[in-house]
Amino acid sequence: MLLQPSNKLLLAHRRLFDGDVPRYFAGDVTAYEDGIVKVRGFTFVRDPSSGDYIRKEDLRTKIVSLTSSAFLVYELPPTTSIASLRFATFDQHVVLTDGHELEMNMAEAASMGVI
Repeated sequence: MLLQPSNKLLLAHRRLFDGDVPRYFAGDVTAYEDGIVKVRGFTFVRDPSSGDYIRKEDLRTKIVSLTSSAFLVYELPPTTSIASLRFATFDQHVVLTDGHELEMNMAEAASMGVI
């Protein structure tokens, strides 16, 4: 089986137009079958005025087809604390961190500092 309930994922909503605001969803896999994954976690949206990413506080469940081109899917380390995830800026780079072990550079290109 490709995914199991112990897995943690970051779903990046694919932006289709220049004005699309970046959105992410991070959570724990609760079920997986035939390319469909059920993930329970939090949504992060970028505030256009400040540029900061804000976590919506309500816990949500998403059911997503992994064959859809609407998402880029990243597997997070098994020790990642989903409840502690936040976006932060370090040395001009936006990173996703749980404040413990995870520090994932979210730049869209190697030469770009900030999304």
